[in-house]
Amino acid sequence: MSHVPAWKRIAFKNVQHDELRDETPLNVTTHLATASLSRREKRQMLRGDGTAKKKVGKKDSKGQKREKLERQARVAHRNTVLRDQLRYLIEFYREKVGGLPESVWEHEPAKSHREELESGAATAAGELEVVSTWKFSKQKQNWLLKHVFECDLIPSCYDELLASYFRDLKGTARAALEEQCKSTIEGKSGKPAEATEPAEPAENPGDAAPPQAARAKTLLDALLS
Repeated sequence: MSHVPAWKRIAFKNVQHDELRDETPLNVTTHLATASLSRREKRQMLRGDGTAKKKVGKKDSKGQKREKLERQARVAHRNTVLRDQLRYLIEFYREKVGGLPESVWEHEPAKSHREELESGAATAAGELEVVSTWKFSKQKQNWLLKHVFECDLIPSCYDELLASYFRDLKGTARAALEEQCKSTIEGKSGKPAEATEPAEPAENPGDAAPPQAARAKTLLDALLS
């Protein structure tokens, strides 16, 4: 057996010790945790300075707060936006019929635009007259026909406006709307629609017709009158 000098044995042991230390789970974990950090952040971590970590957490908190505020702003904005199609209905009713039902002004988007919608021009007598702003739109009429029974898009407070608008509807669109109203009423009661007689008030709250059925009766009465 050959003789190994003592200095070689010591050097070999030191190399083995360094390799073992580099492969320990703690070193591997530390490497993974600091892989995305800059040199400055690594030095701060080695010194025990938690500034870098605090900054990251503060940034995330600000981002979440900003996102929450933006979401709240979007919801608030959506609650005050008056759809073009509803504005179209309002302008039609004010020009062709007269003053709006008070229930329409309880609709938040209409309420937020009330001053704008009620704007008028002074007559010689000092009274206000409605400025003619309504103009027929086939596109908006088609949208109203398509979504006529979607009460989330057209709230129930617009039923009277819809009835006045569709009263003079012509051709196949009128016939199709009549059939749609009848099928909506029959879907609620299971009986053929009798649109010429006014609906009697429900005896029990549970017997009340849903908004779609109530709207269908209102529209059918207007179409058949």
